[in-house]
Amino acid sequence: LGCSGVTRSDFRYDPETGLGCSGVTRSDFRYDPETGRLVFLELNTQPGMTELSLVPEIAAHAGIDFSSLVSAILDDALARPW
Repeated sequence: LGCSGVTRSDFRYDPETGLGCSGVTRSDFRYDPETGRLVFLELNTQPGMTELSLVPEIAAHAGIDFSSLVSAILDDALARPW
């Protein structure tokens, strides 16, 4: 994305909204201890979806199993006006 050095506060809401993304994304940040700021590194619009990846792990912590997660992602995509 070429957004290196852009901080989260530089986006009106969050990187996903600020960049017009939807669906499942993953934003990566790095904490800079010298400035005390979170630095936005990148936005991944296709995060891993194996059963061992972060998105399914986060869903599992919310009580959503892998099959239900995939179904919800597909339902959301199909509901979009393409």
